[in-house]
Amino acid sequence: MNFSLENENNKSESDNFFFSSRETFGNNSNTEIQDQLISEDNNSDTYQFETRYRSVMTDQLFLDIEYSYEVESSKNKRSVFDFDENTNSYSDFNSELSNNFKVKGETHIPNVGLRYEGDKLRTGFNVG
Repeated sequence: MNFSLENENNKSESDNFFFSSRETFGNNSNTEIQDQLISEDNNSDTYQFETRYRSVMTDQLFLDIEYSYEVESSKNKRSVFDFDENTNSYSDFNSELSNNFKVKGETHIPNVGLRYEGDKLRTGFNVG
């Protein structure tokens, strides 16, 4: 019988400036400027637990029983600030382009298998 426990944690932060100018020509010509600061914070945590057990049925036949459990959670925050010419800073929060997500998922995987390990042939099948 064996057990394993794994953990993975990731964190990233970034600030990026986005500038775009779009000109429309014709009867209703205009220029649209998009000048923004985009700040992103991403965190993810994953925990995984596994256990395995092998039962010897004969010298060449084995029953394998496994179980895996995983929990994954993530938080993603994206804040967009438009440039404000009055304050000369990126202080105008743009709620339409900003978001804040929290996600959590769990996975349960049971598994049972039968293995044959002979001198010339090795085979098996799993259900799970």
